[in-house]
Amino acid sequence: MGGVSSGLEEEEIIGKCVHSFNIDRTIYIRIENIRKKLNSYLKYTS
Repeated sequence: MGGVSSGLEEEEIIGKCVHSFNIDRTIYIRIENIRKKLNSYLKYTS
């Protein structure tokens, strides 16, 4: 029984890590898109 529960716990931890990584990636992509828009906007105004 102990081996099964530890395996499930391990999977849960891995799942949480992957989930948080995906959130970080989407935030990073959003920031990059905003930065590109700002750069193109600044090029047009200057």
